[in-house]
Parts: sequence; structure tokens; C-alpha cells
Amino acid sequence: MLLNDVGGVVARPRRQFAAIAGGAGRPLLTAGLVVGVSGAALGLLGVVANALEPGRRRAGTGVAGTVLSALTPLFLLVFWMVGASLVDAAAGLMSAERRRRAFLVASAYAMPVLAGYGAVRVLQALLDRGGVDATVSDGVGLLDLLLLLWFVALLATAARVVYDLSPLNAVAAALLPFAAITGVLAVLLTVASLLHAGGLI
Repeated sequence: MLLNDVGGVVARPRRQFAAIAGGAGRPLLTAGLVVGVSGAALGLLGVVANALEPGRRRAGTGVAGTVLSALTPLFLLVFWMVGASLVDAAAGLMSAERRRRAFLVASAYAMPVLAGYGAVRVLQALLDRGGVDATVSDGVGLLDLLLLLWFVALLATAARVVYDLSPLNAVAAALLPFAAITGVLAVLLTVASLLHAGGLI
């Protein structure tokens, strides 16, 4: 059933999300396992890509990149849980019935798509290591953008199905977690800049 759910989300997302969220839905523990495995796969692929990447491209970020890749499962788990709360709150503001648990479970099955992001990074690293022209590697990197857009589209589809939102409202709700991340990063960068300007770091 688990593989059918993941494959169904890729092949026919709207119908599969309806099956996942409908009725009793799927167990939350199983959804958490999907997120955990997706995060582990993404993290492992990131570590491999970082190890394969030639030193001239890493520019001294090898250790930091490896550490961040190793922390990917934790980051993805936090994104999943916090993101579901933000989408649920947004849906509530749009007069939809609050169904956080249903969306939490449904959105978990979109996470495996992110493993493709890591696979593209490994492919880029192999191309760089093989001495292929950098423009080819950068062109392959555009696949990452397409995968991220697909991931957002899947989250929007899940929000539309779970909360019965209009397409535009579903997209707006799905983008809210990414907007929150951007806001947090902006605050952190501002604080770091102020501390650096004050000679504290």
C-alpha cells in the first residue's frame, strides 16, 4: 500500500491524495516514516554529491555541505510538521474546515519527490568530476527547479483536496511554509549582519 500511495501521488496526485486523506486516512506513523525515509535519502544523496564534487567547485564548503546534508532528515521533518500547521491555519482563514491531521498525512506522500533533487545533485557532481563543461552541469541543475515546482504543485494539490480550496487559494496556502522559511532566513541574515557590523562576530 505504501508504494502504491507514493506511486499514485506521482502518477495521479489528485485522486491519490483524496484516497489518502479520505475516510480514516492513512496512519500518521506511516506518513512520518515516508518523510523520514525521504529525508534520509535526500541527505545521503547530498553527502555523496558533496564527496564527489571537485574541490574547485566546492570552494571550501565541503565540511559545511556534508553537515547540512546529514541534518536534512531533521530539517524535512520540521518543515513537514510546521508547514502543515501553517497550511491548516491559512485554510482556516479561507473559511475551510480545519483538517491538520489529514493534510499532515497527505502532504507526507509528496516528500519522496525531493529525493530527485538529491539525485540531480549527484549527477551534477559526476559531470563536474568527469570534466564536462560547466554549462552542461548547470543546465542539468535546472531539473532541480522543475522538481521544486512539482513539489509545490503536489502540496497545492493536497491542500486543494483536503480543504476543498480553489486552485489559487490552494497554491497560496502551499507557498506559505516557503514564505515563512524565507522570512526566518531574512531575519537571521539581518541579525548576523548587525552583529558582524558591531564586531561581535
